[in-house]
Amino acid sequence: MVLALPIVAVAAVAHTVAVAAMAIAVPVAMAAVVVVLISITATLLLRPPTSTVGMVIVLLVLVEQKA
Repeated sequence: MVLALPIVAVAAVAHTVAVAAMAIAVPVAMAAVVVVLISITATLLLRPPTSTVGMVIVLLVLVEQKA
């Protein structure tokens, strides 16, 4: 029982740190995805695609950003 208390305390601290790390990591990951989408969109818009596939990709990226 004496050993269990420090183990529980360490686990609680580790859990708190993990939750805080996730709270930071999730928005950072979302921001990274948005930056990638914006860069893809910018690349496609700066070099206008002549193919239908290119146009579809541009539309998909723009719709994804609005969602």
